[in-house]
Amino acid sequence: MKKYLVLDYGGSSVKISLMDENANRLYDTEKPAPTSSLDEMKSFAQALAEEHKNEYSGVAVSLPGIIDIEKGIAHTGSPYLFENGTPLAQIYEEIFSAPVVIANDGKCAANAELRQGALKGVESGAIVGLGTGIAGGIIINGKVWNGSRGAAGELSFYPHDFAKLINVANMPLPKLKDGVKEYDTYVYDATWESIASATALLERYCVNKGFPYKRSEMDGREFFRAYDSGDEIAARTLDEFSMYVAAGIFSMQIVLDAERYAIGGGISARPEVTEKINAAYKKIARTQPDLTVPEIVPCRFRGGANQIGALMFFFEQKGRG
Repeated sequence: MKKYLVLDYGGSSVKISLMDENANRLYDTEKPAPTSSLDEMKSFAQALAEEHKNEYSGVAVSLPGIIDIEKGIAHTGSPYLFENGTPLAQIYEEIFSAPVVIANDGKCAANAELRQGALKGVESGAIVGLGTGIAGGIIINGKVWNGSRGAAGELSFYPHDFAKLINVANMPLPKLKDGVKEYDTYVYDATWESIASATALLERYCVNKGFPYKRSEMDGREFFRAYDSGDEIAARTLDEFSMYVAAGIFSMQIVLDAERYAIGGGISARPEVTEKINAAYKKIARTQPDLTVPEIVPCRFRGGANQIGALMFFFEQKGRG
């Protein structure tokens, strides 16, 4: 039986699994994420290669950022710090002495849902992953759409306020390479993630309650504890949030005319989330009665979707050797 080392690089940790050809997990663990530099990522990979020596036939990697799957080039990788345009797959192939495929995390989740989950059988669709940002993956003609260099579906950066975006564009800013963090800070309020990510839900709740948002004190579990206790402000906040999510999906639908959208992220485990997004979408859809109303459903996979999708990408690129 052939086995594959499958890595899911997240913001704070890396999920590490050995999986078989059917994506069954034979081994699972997590380690702190090596975010500080490419050298740290190399050392991390070298330690894994030694630890799992002779146990795998290939390596599949899910990573944030703009990733060219076919060329194995990481154009960006925030929060992982390395030069844009790093040939990461080639570097990892030398370290692991095996074929390597690297893909964007949102597209990996979309691939998992397309092959085995909530998007199975659709010709056109998308996932909308509501987390720290908004992970995205678009399905066109029954395949994950990567775009010209792997940037398709970066929904966190999807603009919702053109006036704010134009204002930032007219500001004197440092060169992008040196000023990317400053640019992100300015442009954040113009993006969909600022109003429709799970983080935005928590921030909005704190604003509505009249106290500052502190990540260490407010998370999804705390929010839904308040919601379940009958907190009217929590209920109102979830309704407001659902309208912003639905409005973004509506904007995507005008472009894609998709059959189905799958809602992901930890908060999608709550049935109220998808139910309220559906209700909000139907309100917004009345403004364009000729537009197709898509299905909006929860993702099948949550924490493990990125790894399953990464392995599917590996098989598509390298076969099952």
